[in-house]
This record gives sequence, C-alpha cells and structure tokens, in this order.
Amino acid sequence: MNALTLALTAGGTATAICLAGILWLPFALAGRPRGPGLLWTAAPVAGVLFLAGVFWLQVPIQAVLGQAIVQGVSPLTLGAWPILVAGPVALVAGLVQEAARLLGILAALRIARRDRALGLWTGALAGAGIGLFEAAWLLSAVPPAHFALLSEPVLERVLAVAFHIGAGALLGAGIAARRTGRAFALAVLLHTAVDSGAALYQLGRASLSVALWVTAVLGMGLFLWMLALARRRAREVPAAMNA
Repeated sequence: MNALTLALTAGGTATAICLAGILWLPFALAGRPRGPGLLWTAAPVAGVLFLAGVFWLQVPIQAVLGQAIVQGVSPLTLGAWPILVAGPVALVAGLVQEAARLLGILAALRIARRDRALGLWTGALAGAGIGLFEAAWLLSAVPPAHFALLSEPVLERVLAVAFHIGAGALLGAGIAARRTGRAFALAVLLHTAVDSGAALYQLGRASLSVALWVTAVLGMGLFLWMLALARRRAREVPAAMNA
C-alpha cells in the first residue's frame, strides 16, 4: 500500500467520522440535539467489511462468473448483449457490498445500544464509510499527475459516495420499519443498476458520461430522499434518542 493510498484511506476514515455530526443535523433542527454516541462506528465497521467482502468474495466470484459466461455464451451474442456480462457481475457487487453495509448498520446499533428506530442515520453513516473507503481505494490508482478535483474520476466518486450514503439510509430505514428484506432487495437492485453502467463503461460499450448520469440520478435521488426523510423522522423518534 503506497503513501497516497494510506493518506486517502486516513482522510476517508476521518471524513466518515466527521459526517456523524453533519448527518445528525436534522435532529438538532428538530430541537433534539443529542449526539449520535457510538453510532459513528457504522462508518469504519462497514468500510472494513466492504474491503474484506470485495477482496475475499466479490472479486473471486466475479472472476469465476465472468469466465463461465464467456465460455457458455457465443461471442456474437455477447457482442450484441454486453449486459449479459455486465449485469451478473454488477449483481454480485450489489449483493456483497449491500450485505457489508447491512452488517455494519446492525453492528453499530448493537455497539451503541440504540433503538433500531435510529437505523436511518446509522445506515447513512455506514454508507459514508463504504463510499469513502471505496473512493480512497479507487482514487489511489489515479496517477498523481492526472489527479484533479474537477476530473471525471473524482466527480464519479463524489456521486458514488452520495449513492452509498443514500443506499445506507434506505437499508437503515428498512431496519427501522422492520422491513429489512425488502429494503435489502431494493438496495441491491439500485446498486446493480449503478454498477451495470460502470461495467458497460469498462467493457467499452458505454461512455463515461452515461455511467456518470446513471450514478448521478440514482445517487443524488437517494441522497435527497434521505435528507427529506431524516428531517421528518427527527420529529418522530424522541424516545429512541433518549434510550
């Protein structure tokens, strides 16, 4: 691991922890300013689970699955329907990463000994942890000479972090509503859609602009939904805040 990777990882971790206070802002606006306590642990726990899941599960499964598809489907069919490769590969990423996010949320709620009604904010923190850990990992591969704050790789990562935060909030809200299974399925579906665009770009079958638009629409849509729901939920869970 080079110095840039270490710096980005440390920065991502610190930023994820700082987001604990920022994401708690709706509670303060609702007149209940008590802090999140140990719920911030969702960010580093989910981030570590994400990295472990990617290296130990996602990448090996994707390699075997991709090879099986290439060997089992004719080149002519794959050429006409690249989604036959991109879709399953993206689905594996969605399943592994959303499972890591879900475990991070549940672990943080248990560590903090807080009510599951606070799942929305815990999920947002878990999503921030995964998004920032992923950004640190992927951006470390960008040559320093080509690294710019307004470059497309950086913009894509910013949008991806927004998506991860929103997807985490979606899972957390599902936990709070005792509809974890439905929320997990929806999060995996949305994650698969985002990663399908990225996979098609990597296969040379879609432009980076298309992948960015898919991430932007889903990412910012989820993020704005989270902010609106957080503002409303902040007025509904005073008992959980005092647990």
